[in-house]
Amino acid sequence: WWLAGAGQILLLGSLFEFLRQVVLNETVSPAWYYPLAPIAAFVALPFFAAIWLAQKPDVAQQTGKTLAALGQVYQLVAGLLALAWVFEYVPARDRVWALMLVGGGLFFWAGWRQSRQALWASGVFTGIGFLVLWGNLESPAIVYVPNLFAELLVLAQQQAARRFPNHLAVSEATHNTTMIVGGCSLGLLVSRWVLLESGGFYLTVAWAALALAIFAVGFGLRERMYRWLGLAVLACALGRVVAYDVWKLETLHRILSFMALGAVLLVLGFLYSRYQERIRPWL
Repeated sequence: WWLAGAGQILLLGSLFEFLRQVVLNETVSPAWYYPLAPIAAFVALPFFAAIWLAQKPDVAQQTGKTLAALGQVYQLVAGLLALAWVFEYVPARDRVWALMLVGGGLFFWAGWRQSRQALWASGVFTGIGFLVLWGNLESPAIVYVPNLFAELLVLAQQQAARRFPNHLAVSEATHNTTMIVGGCSLGLLVSRWVLLESGGFYLTVAWAALALAIFAVGFGLRERMYRWLGLAVLACALGRVVAYDVWKLETLHRILSFMALGAVLLVLGFLYSRYQERIRPWL
């Protein structure tokens, strides 16, 4: 126990140096791999302590609750240090997908180990990734292929949680929130890409195509929220046609906008009329 206490003192010293050198930047930040040592230590100690307690039932009965609470504190500290490390060492353009990738790793660890703490940590990292994305709406840097794949990874995690509820206990509100935020973020990336490439001439066409794709995913996965989200995107496309395209676009671009929107409406109308009996229970 004395040796364990001495180890905690050294770990606190490492934490202090991390805060001083990395967070406060009182000196030149060390190479990126050195600050990973205290993060790894804070992650590993609760893990090995749990293994040790499993082999010592008498000690676990006396101090198990205290050590478990201390382990949760260590995991929280490790998460905060990891966030500080990302914002210090990962370039601004790569932070969104890096945060979501860490969240994805924690998500699959949570499913494998059935760990609520890891699931919460996954949500925190993924949520901060979305905040960074939406906090840089005006930056062209968000139009980045890794960001697209990271968002698709988040949506895939939602479906994994839907398919394996025994391993990943997620509330229905969390499912819906993930689909809404992920779908809106996907629409943001598509919109920014179109604006950068064509100046907005094909924005209505892109929204119509995106609405059709979201509808198709909603039908395929039998997710009501995706269908409502597709309707919202389609409504935005209709509103843009009336408020902007008719008055501002040239004739050719105006024709393309109306053709794309009409094609999507025809396809959706056909699907709803052809398969209305199957669709009605999902609405």
